[in-house]
Amino acid sequence: MAKSTPVWAIDIGNTSLKALQCRVGSDPGTIEALAFDYIEHSKILSQPGAEIAEIIAESLTTFVSRNDVFKSKVAISVSGQNTISRFLKLPPVDRKKLPDIIQLEAKQWLPFALEDVVWDYQPLVGGSMQGNTLVDSEIGMFAMKREFAARALFPFEKAGIPIDCIQSAPLALYNFAAYDQFDLTQIQGGDGGQSFNNYTVVLCLGTDSSDVVITNGVKIWVRNITIGGNNFTKAITKGMKLMFSNAEHLKRNVAASQDPKAVFQVMRPVFNELLTEVNRSVEFYSSLDRKAKFTKILALGSPTKLPGLLQFLRQNLGYEVVRLPRFQKLVGDDVIANSTFMENVSTFGICYGLTLQMLNESAIGTNLIPTEVVTQRLINNKKPWLLAGAAALMLGFIVPFMSVTSAYAPLQNSAMKSAENQANSAASTSKNFIDQETQATSEFDEVDKVGATLTGNIEGRIRWPEFFYVLNKALPQNNPNRENPDLPLEWQDRIYITNIDVQKVEDLGAEWWEIVKTLPAGAYIIDPLEEPAGEGGAASSAASDDSATDSSASSMASNTASSGEGGVSGDKTSTGVERAVAPEGAGYIVQMPIYHFHNPDPRIEQEKSKNDPKYEAREVNFWDTGAEYVRQTLFKNLRYNEVELPSSLSEQSFSTNAPVKVEAVTMKEFGFSHPVLLKYNVPEEKTIVDPSVLQKEIQKAILQQRTKFLKTQGQTGGRGGYGSGRGGAVGGNGMNMGYADDALSTTLGVGGTSGYGGGVNPLIALAQNNSGGGASGNIMGGGGGAQSVVNTLKTLPPDQRLDVRRFDAVIQFVWIPKTPTERAEARKKAEEEKAAATASEMTEEAPIEEPETTSINPSAETITPTEMVTEISNDATEGTTAPASEISENQ
Repeated sequence: MAKSTPVWAIDIGNTSLKALQCRVGSDPGTIEALAFDYIEHSKILSQPGAEIAEIIAESLTTFVSRNDVFKSKVAISVSGQNTISRFLKLPPVDRKKLPDIIQLEAKQWLPFALEDVVWDYQPLVGGSMQGNTLVDSEIGMFAMKREFAARALFPFEKAGIPIDCIQSAPLALYNFAAYDQFDLTQIQGGDGGQSFNNYTVVLCLGTDSSDVVITNGVKIWVRNITIGGNNFTKAITKGMKLMFSNAEHLKRNVAASQDPKAVFQVMRPVFNELLTEVNRSVEFYSSLDRKAKFTKILALGSPTKLPGLLQFLRQNLGYEVVRLPRFQKLVGDDVIANSTFMENVSTFGICYGLTLQMLNESAIGTNLIPTEVVTQRLINNKKPWLLAGAAALMLGFIVPFMSVTSAYAPLQNSAMKSAENQANSAASTSKNFIDQETQATSEFDEVDKVGATLTGNIEGRIRWPEFFYVLNKALPQNNPNRENPDLPLEWQDRIYITNIDVQKVEDLGAEWWEIVKTLPAGAYIIDPLEEPAGEGGAASSAASDDSATDSSASSMASNTASSGEGGVSGDKTSTGVERAVAPEGAGYIVQMPIYHFHNPDPRIEQEKSKNDPKYEAREVNFWDTGAEYVRQTLFKNLRYNEVELPSSLSEQSFSTNAPVKVEAVTMKEFGFSHPVLLKYNVPEEKTIVDPSVLQKEIQKAILQQRTKFLKTQGQTGGRGGYGSGRGGAVGGNGMNMGYADDALSTTLGVGGTSGYGGGVNPLIALAQNNSGGGASGNIMGGGGGAQSVVNTLKTLPPDQRLDVRRFDAVIQFVWIPKTPTERAEARKKAEEEKAAATASEMTEEAPIEEPETTSINPSAETITPTEMVTEISNDATEGTTAPASEISENQ
């Protein structure tokens, strides 16, 4: 098989530098060692007074001088003290969501911010996939602070050695043990799964700390203990009063010392402490896995050479403790037969594990090298190519530049330069004028903005007076007491408003119109003029305005006839409302509870004509009653009325005694639109007092109450009747204010300090058959008095009462307020757009001169203009029939 690319693994400990170069062996399941190096430091790095950076740089210099390391990938290790590990058992999880879950777990697990650490994770052996779901999986998460990674990379960067991988020493040991010490085929079921419970403890003794790795080849558990070879040296230093270097020499040659027993005696506490930590690690893992069986403890590291250490651990732990004799799957006679390598083979376990990872033969392949280092290396590798590309690009620019320069050279004379200078001067002058214009425009806009604010405040004060004025003009205008006193109440054109509520809406289309579209049929009857053009639009329906209205009204009538309290029943969607143009932008929703008595009964009309020959029975049409009367009067006025309102301030004359200039304003221009009829029923039978009789009785009661009031002047008034507002407050100490000719106010009196009275006019209250009539009070409170009128009216005979049909409903419509100035600007804009459209149509319809023809057909028939119009008219009406009466009406 083809040879793989060699890789280097370097492990820098406190006492020495170990390096191993390997590649995949020619025999399956083997790794071939190509070279190694073992360099002892000039001083132990943890020895007092040692210059760590200089010592490591010296060792690396020696290593580079002996070996060619720059053509291979290089991996290094970091101490287990500087890394943290976590093994997480996951519930069943979608594989695509695994990175997000690991990211969340890392934030909760790491004691540092994610940007301050380098971390990686890897699913461990085990678990299964069920579709896209990962089941019974275990994740290994490993991290290291960035400062430790930078510290580990610094000496190699200084020596010019590019590093491709940083791995934790315990994980490198696990990779070595899983590959070299176990048969994964046997573990995965070759012997019935019994070997899966056999565990090996890998004890790697370092200089300042040691790593404990417990594994069965598949599972892994690691722990770092702060006991190493230096602990023995320090014990000798303290116990025998020696220098550190002398104690280190004595530890390495304890058998040749004068009193070995004394040396072992001072080291015994360290022996016991190491034993305790190893035993604690084994017992803790036994509590995690009750089936775990520990077969042996594999000891690695230079401290394993200490006489008696392994025998001491073997006797006290009860397990086989062996020092690594060789690597079972490592081949290469030039290395493994070397005496230096054989003597220090137990210190190369980490290097072996690193080479396995770089050759993709390891169980764990996480990498703790910072991403910015990898990115910088990629940039550095591509710099030569970038420089070559830049040079080629520069050459490509120089060639056309030289050709253009050679062609431009003849034009470089004094005449051309003079003309060019004049052109630049003109351009500069033009730029100055443009800047001055921009500045002047900006200053004008600021002044205009201030003026608009001032005029807006003035025009804004008439907004609500205009609202009430226009709304009053939209109501049916008919005064039966003045125009036709004998007109029955059911034929009087009047709609009464109980109260007015206004609410501002930021987006009429989204917040209000979407609700209107879900209302029952008949709530909103679409106007053909507001229907958008196109399929079913205004173009197709404007010609059938009357018929469309009649059909909509008929549909509404059928629903109204079967309606109950709270609105119509039947279809839950307004007929055709989806085709209507929705209101846009911000505005107000105006809601008004209304009622009217304009509900003549055809049966009563016929009955009156039978009983009274002189009575002229009126024809009762559908639109004379109920909801349709509201649509034919109030709603039609809200859509099509015109009212005279003051023009904008710019059109007014401010001279003395100058009349106010007014203009005709349509309802659309004023902002009224989209009337909606809500919560209506069929007219209900009610009995009310005859208004003509009521007026006389109230005048009589007024005289009586006024006389009584003058006699009791200064005393506390009685409680007024409760009206629709806040009437009925207890009256205060009354007094004669000189009530002029207002007999009604004089009778009802002035209230006390209870605040404004809020009742309604008693005449209106009683005519409406309401329950009370508190007086309209002023700042001194509402007064009593209407209650006595009610008592008087109770004595009226039945013939002075009227049986009427009352229709109640709630209406809503849209109001988008516009000031006179805004109306004028909108009208001006519309006229400009219309003029532009007309000009465009005239341009498009301009006659095109036809080329002259030389052949004339003398037999062709001559069509006169009259015949042409007749023919077009016949084509337009072909296929349609209509009664003669309907044609006449349309005409």
